[in-house]
Amino acid sequence: MPRVEDFFAKVVDAQITFHADGAGPVKDLVLHQNGKDQTATRIDEAVAKQRADALALKIKNQTPSPGTERELRRNITELIAGTPDYGRMGPEPTEAVRYALPQIQSLLTPPGAPQSLQFKGVGPAGADIYEVTFEHGTVPWKIQHP
Repeated sequence: MPRVEDFFAKVVDAQITFHADGAGPVKDLVLHQNGKDQTATRIDEAVAKQRADALALKIKNQTPSPGTERELRRNITELIAGTPDYGRMGPEPTEAVRYALPQIQSLLTPPGAPQSLQFKGVGPAGADIYEVTFEHGTVPWKIQHP
């Protein structure tokens, strides 16, 4: 018999539902928050270990993911122009950028045109950290490559 267990967060308005088929470990979970449901499907231990090892190596070596500098340049250019490519984003980032685009543009306009990007390292969650030098200032920027 399938088993469902619900947990409720005390700090934020969120609920997590775990689904199990009764024959083994939990098969997935669903985060219910802000009127949306996000499902996370369990991956097998070998895949999880492979991903964890790759992330640990990336952090240890402090190497950027291939293509993040190019992607960051494209993102900044599109944001300044007010034409982000929502097709390249997932649902959550798309919603956030649509909502905040006027604010993002107002923050990016005063520094002027981007001049250079310098890779600074890899953060603890695996995001590549860059220092972006604009015409009139410098801004740290993180980009996560899937």
